[in-house]
Amino acid sequence: MLRKFFLFATLPLIAACSSAHNEKKITDTDSTAVAAVEAKIEAPSPAYLIIPGKSIGNTRLNENLDSVMDKLGRPDKSDAAMGSSFHTWFAKHDTADYQTDIFAHHNYDGKHDDISYVKVIRVTSPAFKTAENLHTGLAIQDIARHFKLNHVATYTRGADSLKVYYDRQAGISFEIDNTGKCTGITVHQAGDSTMTYLSLYPDRKRVDIKK
Repeated sequence: MLRKFFLFATLPLIAACSSAHNEKKITDTDSTAVAAVEAKIEAPSPAYLIIPGKSIGNTRLNENLDSVMDKLGRPDKSDAAMGSSFHTWFAKHDTADYQTDIFAHHNYDGKHDDISYVKVIRVTSPAFKTAENLHTGLAIQDIARHFKLNHVATYTRGADSLKVYYDRQAGISFEIDNTGKCTGITVHQAGDSTMTYLSLYPDRKRVDIKK
């Protein structure tokens, strides 16, 4: 709490200095000060940490789906076909609240054909954060400072559109709404191109991207 108070208390001072010296370029000293403030941001607890290409909170990629359900409980919505399945959990079981989505499928490798493995994890709650303190609600510009984003899909519903950007090599995707804000974060295997064709929005129409 003290850290947050210190940060908010210094904002007016920083703004005043900026106004008085609006022609001043950013110096090494300024950059060091900004880095020092950012370093004070506490990392999220493991239960809310987003690790690109690996996990979100306590749910890991390639984890047995049965194990996930033991932890999260019975999903509020499920859909399955051809060895793949999609499951949704709503906070407080309220469809208007934040949600967690998991896409899973069987490997059919002849060894564990009966096991469905987690391949994609998506969250909409801002409580989940990356080590860089990135979470839903932030602007795409904030996210682009830390990841190499590529626009891979656009999904529409009436006049509303949702754009999906992903960093394939990192294994993370971000959905951006009409205002330029992030509304969902997805983790998938690093180097996997699944997000270029997988739709997590059954109520929306996919629009091809013009190259």
